Amino acid sequence: MSSPTTMSEDEVAVRALVERRANALRTKSAVQTMATQTADYVQYPLVGVLEYAGETAMTEADFDAVFAGMDGPVSYETHDLHVTMADRVAVTRSLSRISATMVTGDVMQMWFRKTLVLEKVDGTWLISHEHESVPIAGDGTGAAATGLAP
Repeated sequence: MSSPTTMSEDEVAVRALVERRANALRTKSAVQTMATQTADYVQYPLVGVLEYAGETAMTEADFDAVFAGMDGPVSYETHDLHVTMADRVAVTRSLSRISATMVTGDVMQMWFRKTLVLEKVDGTWLISHEHESVPIAGDGTGAAATGLAP
């Protein structure tokens, strides 16, 4: 029988930040979402562009526009969260699931892969880089395989 692993205070803080960001997405709060990020945050998102960074970084208005396309509550889950810690940098990887009804009435539901890089800034953990992805179908079409589940 193995003994339980004790998490460091920093790992507990990183995991709490990941959950705080997930909650901000669930509640469609641009302000709370951006509060989890560094000033030089870079994102490789599922939607829209290859990269948000610097002058093209997502603003509060951009987040609000994305959230405005969703009607009602958003379900957002983080599964199999793995955390690798160093002194002032942490990396997480997980599988995430989002489900929402769009204003068009269409239901968006998908699993995707997520990697976060976090930095400890003035004693507080913040997300400096976020990478979200889905694999492509193995049928030769190159289409995103959005119907996969663990």
